Amino acid sequence: MRLYRKLLLALSCALFLTACAAQRADVLQGGAARAGAGASSTASVALGPPGFDPATDAVLFPDPRVEFICGPQLKAGSARNPYPWFDRVQLTVGRELGQQFPAVAPRRLSGTVTVRQDSRAVEGAGTHFKREVDPGGPAPLFNGRLRIQLPDKSFRDVRVESVASDTQLTLAAPWAEAGVNGAAADTFYRDPSADTWNYDKYYDSGYYDMALVQYLNYYRTGDTTFLTYARRAADSWWASPYIDHGTVFSGRENLPPRSMAFAGLMLRALDGRPEMWDYIERKTRATFDNWVGRRVGDSGLYYDIREDGYAQLYAVLLARVLPDSYPLYPSGTLAASGGTATDGAAKRAAFLKDTERAAVQFFGRLQGADGSWKWDDRDEGVVGIEQPFMVGLYLESVVALDRLTTDAAVKASLRSQLEKAVRHLYSQAYRGGEQVSDMPKYRWRGMWYYWGGGTLSDPTAYERAGGSGRVKTGGDVGEIRAVRHLNSTVHHAFGYAYALTGDEQYLKMGDEVFDASYGDQVDGIKGQANDGRGKDYAMNFRASGRYLVWRLSGAQGRGTAGSVNASPTADGAGATTTTAVGAASESLKSAFSQAQGLSKSSGQTQAEVGALLNSIEGARRTFDAERGAYVAPEAVLSELDAALGHARTALEALKVGDGASARLREAWAAARLKRALDRARRR
Repeated sequence: MRLYRKLLLALSCALFLTACAAQRADVLQGGAARAGAGASSTASVALGPPGFDPATDAVLFPDPRVEFICGPQLKAGSARNPYPWFDRVQLTVGRELGQQFPAVAPRRLSGTVTVRQDSRAVEGAGTHFKREVDPGGPAPLFNGRLRIQLPDKSFRDVRVESVASDTQLTLAAPWAEAGVNGAAADTFYRDPSADTWNYDKYYDSGYYDMALVQYLNYYRTGDTTFLTYARRAADSWWASPYIDHGTVFSGRENLPPRSMAFAGLMLRALDGRPEMWDYIERKTRATFDNWVGRRVGDSGLYYDIREDGYAQLYAVLLARVLPDSYPLYPSGTLAASGGTATDGAAKRAAFLKDTERAAVQFFGRLQGADGSWKWDDRDEGVVGIEQPFMVGLYLESVVALDRLTTDAAVKASLRSQLEKAVRHLYSQAYRGGEQVSDMPKYRWRGMWYYWGGGTLSDPTAYERAGGSGRVKTGGDVGEIRAVRHLNSTVHHAFGYAYALTGDEQYLKMGDEVFDASYGDQVDGIKGQANDGRGKDYAMNFRASGRYLVWRLSGAQGRGTAGSVNASPTADGAGATTTTAVGAASESLKSAFSQAQGLSKSSGQTQAEVGALLNSIEGARRTFDAERGAYVAPEAVLSELDAALGHARTALEALKVGDGASARLREAWAAARLKRALDRARRR
C-alpha cells in the first residue's frame, strides 16, 4: 500500500468517482460497426486448452480475444527460440511464484471481532472470515496471519488455526491479552527476518499482472498447473482490498492505472468469470476518461507515459474483447444480480473511437521529433525526462490498437509513433556500446533509467550523460543485471516494428536488446528475470514473448533455423521425400507461392486472401482425388487443413485491419503448404 500513496495524491478522486457513477449515455452512441469484430455475445464458460501448430510452434489460442490480450506466442521449448534461457526462467520461476501467490490477500477485515482472555475462539460481527482469512496460505507471510486491535490502538499478532464460518474462527494458541469486544482486525504481518510486510509483498507480486503471465505460461505449455496459478492470482486480485469483488472506485485502496493488472482479469472473465466484466468496463471507462480522455488537448502528459499508457491499453483491449452482453452488479454489492448489460457492442465502438482519437491527438501529438516522450515528475525532483521502460508499456497499446483499428490515418500515426520510438530507444536510450568503466570487458547493454532532461537543480543533467538510477560499485555484475532489467518492457515493440515493415534494422536492434536480457551470445549476463521477485518476473514476461513470434515474421526464405517455413526434408521414418508430380503438384506449388507472396506483401486485399483460400481448397480437392497415388495421403491432407485454418485466420485479421497478423498467418500457411509438398511422396 505504501508503494503508491504518493501517486494517489495526484488523482482527482471526485472526478473519478463521478465518472464511474454517471450513466454515460454518450458512450453508448456510435453503433456497433467499429466495435471490434468477433466479440462474443456471451462469456459464461471456461475456455478450452491451447493447441500448437507443429509446423511453426505457434500457440493456437482457444479464442481470438485471448490471443488479442496475450499477443502471439511461441510454444515453450521451441527450437525456433534462440534464447532458451527465456523459456527456462519463465516456467521455472513461474512455478515458484505460482505456489507462493496467496489465494487471499492481506486486508483489513470486514466487521469487528470479540475474543476472551485465554480463549482460542474468535467471534465476528459483520465479518467474512471464510473469504478474508486463509489458515492454509503460503508461509511465512500469508498462513493465517491475524492482528487484533487493543483498546490502546496497538495490535497483537496471532495465528489462525481454522475457520469454521464467516463469524467463527479458532486461533492456534489462546489469546493472552485481556478480552476485547468489537475490535478491529486485519491480516497484515511483518516478517522480522526480511523486514517485509505481507501487504507490500502481495502488491509487489501483482504489480505487473501476475495472472496475465501465468495465463501466458499455461498457453505456451498447455500445463494445467499454470492455469490453476492464473485463476488463483486473478481471483485473489479480484477479492483483494484494491478491487473487493468489484466495489472499489475511490478511496485509499483505489488503484492507479500502473497497478490495476486488468489484462489478467479480462482473461479470467473470459475463462468462466463473466461477473467481472461490469466492474472492468466501468473502471476502465472511468480510468481512461480521467487519465487520457479529458486530457487530449493538454500541453503535456497528465502524469507520465506509463499511467496514461496503461489507461489507453485497457481501453483498447476492451474495444476488442468486451462481450455483447454480461451480468451487471448493483452498486456496492458483491453479487451480479442487477440485470444484464446488452450494449457491449456499442461500448466497444466507443472505446475504439476514443482510443483512436487519443492515439493521434494526444500521444501522437506529444511525441517528440526524436521519438521520445518527456514529462516532469517534481515529486521525484526531475523535469523534462523520459523513462524508457515506461515507453515500452505505452507501446503495448500502440501495437494492440494497430491490430484493431481500420482507420488508415490512425494506423499511419501509430506506425509512425512505433518506428520513431524504437529507433529512439535503441540509438539514444540504450547503452549498448557503453563500456562499464570499472569492468571494461562488459558493456552496460541496458536502457537509461532517466533519459533527457535533468533534476530541479540541473534541468539538463541527463541530456549530457543520462541517468542510470543506479549507484555503480566496482566489480558488481548485479549492477549490470539491474541496468539490463530496464529492457524488459520494450522487446515486443522491436518485434512488431519488424513484423510490420520487414526492415532488418529492427530485427538486429531487437535481437541485440533481447540477447542482453535473456541470451548467451555475447557475455552471458542477463537481466533480473530470475531474482524471485514477482514484480521483476512479471515485468519481464508480460509482453516479451511476443518478440519471439514477430522476429520470425520475415524469416521465410532466409534459410535460418528460425524460419517460419522451416520444414523437415525427410518424413517420420527418415526417408527422403519425393516431389509430387501432376495436377496435385502444380496446385500445391501454386498455393504455396501465393501464400508466400502474400506474407511479404504490405498492400494485400481481402480478395487476394480469399483467392488464397480458394487455391488451398482447390489443391486439397485435387490431391484428395489423387490420394491413391501417394504413400501417406492423410499426412498431406492434415497439412492442407492446417494451411486452410491459417488462411481463414489471416482473412479475419485483415477484415479488422490487422495486416501484420494476416501476413504472419499467411507465412504459417506457406509453411504448412511446404510441408504438404515435402510429404507428398508418390508410391
